Amino acid sequence: MITSKQDAKRAARWGSYACFAAAISTILLVGISAWTVPVFPWINSYALVDAFLFLLLGIWCWRVSKAASVIALVLYLTEIAWLLNHSGKAAFPARQIIWTCLFLAAFVQGVRGAFAFDALKKADIER
Repeated sequence: MITSKQDAKRAARWGSYACFAAAISTILLVGISAWTVPVFPWINSYALVDAFLFLLLGIWCWRVSKAASVIALVLYLTEIAWLLNHSGKAAFPARQIIWTCLFLAAFVQGVRGAFAFDALKKADIER
């Protein structure tokens, strides 16, 4: 349970950590795919747009933005749905399922923290 603004901020930061991790891993995979054999068939240079979006969302999530945390969660879920639709079960071995669950938990924690921070901030103003 989130009871203070500090706890809410700490929880919201998990969303930014997930955004930064998604951006960095995407940039690394695009770089590896560009200079060597492609790691995954669905990774191409257009993935840099995705990395840039996650980088921007990560900055806004760090500033405890409700909108950014929800957009980041929706973007991540959309990408997972796209990946499942285009690659099927082959793209989701056990380790990928574990990573997906960890990222999903971090994004959800970010949303929880951002909304709790906003509610606690409004409660402080009303006092």
